[in-house]
Amino acid sequence: MWKDEDEGVVAAGVVSLFGPDDSVTPKQKNAKEKKNRAQKQHRQKTKTNKKETRARQKDKDTMDTFLGLFDPTLEDETTDDIDELNGNVVEKNHENTQYKNCKNSYSLRSETLGGVRRGPRVAIMPDQLPSEPQEGNIEYKLKLVNPNHERFKRLVSQMQWRLREGLGEAIYEIGVEDSGILLGLTQEELGASMATLRRMAKQLGASLTVIREKTISGHNGEIRKAAEVLVRKSWYCDAFSAFSGMAPMTEEHLSLARALDVPIVIVITKTDMATPQQIQRTINDLKQTLTQPGYKRVPLLIQNEDDAITAGSNQLDNNVVPIFCASSVTGDGLTLLKKFLFVLPPRMSNKEREKLEQEPAEFQIDEVFHVDHSVIVGGLLTKGVIMQGTTLLLGPMDNCTFVPVTVGSIHRNKVPCRVVCAGQSASLSIKGQDLSLRKGMKLMSIEARPRACFYFQARTQVLHHSTSICRGFQATVHIGNVQQTAVVEGILGSRGLHTNDRGSVIFRFLRQPEVVQNGARLLFRQGMTKGIGQVIQVFEEEPDNVNLYNGYER
Repeated sequence: MWKDEDEGVVAAGVVSLFGPDDSVTPKQKNAKEKKNRAQKQHRQKTKTNKKETRARQKDKDTMDTFLGLFDPTLEDETTDDIDELNGNVVEKNHENTQYKNCKNSYSLRSETLGGVRRGPRVAIMPDQLPSEPQEGNIEYKLKLVNPNHERFKRLVSQMQWRLREGLGEAIYEIGVEDSGILLGLTQEELGASMATLRRMAKQLGASLTVIREKTISGHNGEIRKAAEVLVRKSWYCDAFSAFSGMAPMTEEHLSLARALDVPIVIVITKTDMATPQQIQRTINDLKQTLTQPGYKRVPLLIQNEDDAITAGSNQLDNNVVPIFCASSVTGDGLTLLKKFLFVLPPRMSNKEREKLEQEPAEFQIDEVFHVDHSVIVGGLLTKGVIMQGTTLLLGPMDNCTFVPVTVGSIHRNKVPCRVVCAGQSASLSIKGQDLSLRKGMKLMSIEARPRACFYFQARTQVLHHSTSICRGFQATVHIGNVQQTAVVEGILGSRGLHTNDRGSVIFRFLRQPEVVQNGARLLFRQGMTKGIGQVIQVFEEEPDNVNLYNGYER
């Protein structure tokens, strides 16, 4: 112990090596222990309060985030502000596109990139990708700035090959070297590259969607960006009678194909029943419809084999619509139609089929039959492989559960077989207890651990509606083989949607839950009301028999 000369107080800064200082009285010792206990209790109480506060705040943030999707109270927002909030900002001038910065890379807000609509920003790109695969539908491009004519033709051919590898879909990584290093591009370079990519897609009748992007800091602090772009291509074929001419349903189908921005091919049937004057009148009406300002398509009447090969081999622009005149009775025009279908790009490559066969099985039920006390389901196997004796999960039921069933016999094209692979249609005989089946159900592998949902969020576009779509509006929703009435529970950032409006909408299935996957395309209709969209978020329900997944093996 020592005496502090300045303060005149005893400092207990040194403790004897042989034990505590005897000068500390029992009264002082008890007071110190009491103080230590009080401080310890205070620390424990503070720590407990912090944990409870964080838990309450987490629950509150989760609920606020969910309820915020349903908040239509933006009273002072202008139409442009609402469109931007719903992710509907599309630059009108593609050549002079201005890029907009996003503060939060995980925001659900959509923006545009090079005049192409960007999807919900639910993830960012990694710092480095694997090396570019030589096969498949993934292509790396560092930049595509003002290519010459010869290079542009090679780029289009390359995109066509990638699309064939990916069943009509291809992934382009812009601003990425072949080794997978993300170098990024400046705003001007990225805009020029997206413009070139858009020109390439237009040559093949494909559409672009920016999936995600990453901001990269350059050596001198320069901000650069890399983007991942989805290129997609599909065909729409409309057939109607030359004898009856164009019906209102035909015009409705053409308008949906135009809204979905897919290539169109038209077949005029029953030419044996119609006079030459009726056939010509039907063709003239069709040409008049396709050349309207809303369509701006160029009809092409296929008259010989060269026309069919040129149209089917993707040598035409996306705005050209092939027209065939055929008769199933006399066979006129069927040869040209078959030639056209023969030269179309394959729907599924062998490599892609092999990939799908490695995934857990997923069978869409489109038809249900009852034959001699047996239950038969017909549909399409989208993933995996199903063999006789396989145990699958059937559902969802009304309580979101899936029940185990066993596959008995398998038929394809009315011929018995032992196995069905991805991409094939088949009829399956299933066995189970108290089966309640309906169209739209699925047979799924136990490894897939399927979940059903009542609520899902979709980015939609209203094609036609007489007034305004608001909360509570009911419409029939089509998602793959799912067809059910759904209720609009909320519209993100808006009180209602009118014709040609876009917005993020929360739907709720009215009767029973369904299996819905992110990225699935949807169509909703009610009377004359029509709309399209894409699922961007699914609110899955936990099944009551979730432990069933752990009780079976594949």
